[in-house]
Amino acid sequence: MPPFPRLILCLCLAAAASELYAADAPRLRASAAMDARGGSAPIHFEADQLHGHLDHTVEVSGAVVLRQGEERVEADWMRYDKRADEAHARGNVLFARGADRVRGSEIRLKLSRRLGEMRDVRFELHGADGRFGRGATETLRFEGPDVYGMRAASFTTCAPGDDDWFLKTAELRLDYVTNVGMARNVRVEFLDTP
Repeated sequence: MPPFPRLILCLCLAAAASELYAADAPRLRASAAMDARGGSAPIHFEADQLHGHLDHTVEVSGAVVLRQGEERVEADWMRYDKRADEAHARGNVLFARGADRVRGSEIRLKLSRRLGEMRDVRFELHGADGRFGRGATETLRFEGPDVYGMRAASFTTCAPGDDDWFLKTAELRLDYVTNVGMARNVRVEFLDTP
């Protein structure tokens, strides 16, 4: 068969097959990868919709996942500005690295320097030595890799569902680099008793 009719036949078969399997086909998702600033790991996006220019600013929405190395940010909507190396995300935000999970309503984060802020936060943090801490805060500040500052925070090392004690504080700073925590205006509640 000559090449042109063979091409037409292949296209007709492909069109017929696509109609036949369209109902069972999985929904396609937009994805993209871009080089990060400062020589760090590349950034990968997955989302239902992706708009923008990979060299400048990308806006993504619908089941958003941003991955960079072992870190992941999930949200309903996100905007990434490559020049500023800043991600801004809203709606069901999850920041995850290893076993650490930080959930909130909104985040602004400079990815390479790990500087930024997250609102309405619930967190679970795991130290390299196996220590565990969890809690909540109105505002969480990322103050560099493995350093966190919090305002109006509660913190405990009790397992989830076991709320025997909580440290409640106006300000809390957890430094997992030096394994030092500092708190101001502290109240300890043991079995709901201050």
